[in-house]
Amino acid sequence: MSVVPKTSALPRPVIPRQVSSTTREVPVGHEGDIGTLTVSTVPGIGVVAVDMRVATHGSTLAALAEATAAAVTLGLHAGAPAGAFRGLDFAGLSLATLGAGIKA
Repeated sequence: MSVVPKTSALPRPVIPRQVSSTTREVPVGHEGDIGTLTVSTVPGIGVVAVDMRVATHGSTLAALAEATAAAVTLGLHAGAPAGAFRGLDFAGLSLATLGAGIKA
């Protein structure tokens, strides 16, 4: 039995240890909560990571925001374009307001 190494269809970019980032306050949900959205970019690559914080640590909304940001970051690392996440709306968390925060 031979083992065939698994190869990725998309080449993964090398992301440096230090990246520039922009942090903005964004409205989250229908209750008027304000969260902070941090978008990390690398010249020549584009957006490489997203972090969203809202509500108090341990709350359902905070967990949902962190999970959404992690899912977007994993998608970016897998090769999805940043523009694919514009308008993402899940359970009241909307990334539609990113505007200039995410540049495809």
